[in-house]
Amino acid sequence: MVQPGIAVICDSGKLDVAGCRGAPERVVEVLSRRTAAKDQGEKRDVYERAGVRVVPV
Repeated sequence: MVQPGIAVICDSGKLDVAGCRGAPERVVEVLSRRTAAKDQGEKRDVYERAGVRVVPV
């Protein structure tokens, strides 16, 4: 499981007491030098496989 800096969830049906069930519509990662490689590699892959549309920046 990964946790983004910011998640946008438009479908309230995806939310329960445990958090978001399913892929959020958008995620934002706040990069730091220490975590940038993981955020842009491993976490990006996890988000893509889960169905989050990945937009290059």
